Amino acid sequence: NLHQAVHAARRALGASRIALRDDVLQLCPHDTLSVDVEEFEHAAAAARVDSDVDALRRALEMWTGRLLPEDEYDAWSIPRRRRLAETHATLVAQRAVQLIDAGQPDAALAAEFFESLHPLTS
Repeated sequence: NLHQAVHAARRALGASRIALRDDVLQLCPHDTLSVDVEEFEHAAAAARVDSDVDALRRALEMWTGRLLPEDEYDAWSIPRRRRLAETHATLVAQRAVQLIDAGQPDAALAAEFFESLHPLTS
């Protein structure tokens, strides 16, 4: 039942975060709703354009991992997951080049620098 689900969500998120009017559900009706994937994509686009060190760092810090890992085989999510993984890999490569150019090849090769990379085929 929609009303029971809304009641449970309001308890978990707060009453002001979910509104139900005329059977239309609104998330964050009084706030701006942000989506981490969209924020990452915007930050990545900005970082790729100017290759600014701080912009690349911020974008890489926004990476939270694979998109919807629990829905790995849902066909609708596969293209978006691949695009996001490719974007992340591009940022990692740009940052590695920056580190090498700055005379820090060990930092560029550090395992923890690449720990969040995932195969693009899955």
